[in-house]
Amino acid sequence: MCAWHVSNNLKKHFAYLNRLKSQNAKKIYQSIISLPYNEYIGGYEDEYKGIVRSKDLSPDSIAYLQKRNEYCDLLVKAFMKNPFTGSTYTTSRIESKHRIFKKILNSGSSLIKVFQTFAYLEQIEIENFQKK
Repeated sequence: MCAWHVSNNLKKHFAYLNRLKSQNAKKIYQSIISLPYNEYIGGYEDEYKGIVRSKDLSPDSIAYLQKRNEYCDLLVKAFMKNPFTGSTYTTSRIESKHRIFKKILNSGSSLIKVFQTFAYLEQIEIENFQKK
C-alpha cells in the first residue's frame, strides 16, 4: 500500500482525535497518521503499542488499528526495506518512476533511448540497494 494513501485513510478514521481538546488525543492522532512512515521496526512496534494502550481511543478504533497491524508488512516503510524496492517504499512506485522518465524522455525519444534509460536507472537503484 502507498504510505501516503494509508496515512490519509488513517486521518479519516481518526479525525475525531484531532478535534478533541485533549493535547494527548492530538498527540495520539499525530502518532497514528505517521505510522506508515516509520523507518524502524522496533520504533514502529513501540509506537503502535503505545497508541493501542491510549485511553483516548474507542474499542472500535483499537480494533481498526489491530486489523491494519495484521498487514504492517505491506503498510509500513520499516517492513518494506528488506525486499528490493528500487529505493521506493510505496505502491506508487510506478508514479515516481514515471516522473523520472518524463524528465529524461519525451515523445520524440527513440526506443533505444528508452531502454538505455531503464537500464541506467535500474543500475543506479541496484547500487543504492547494495550500499544499504
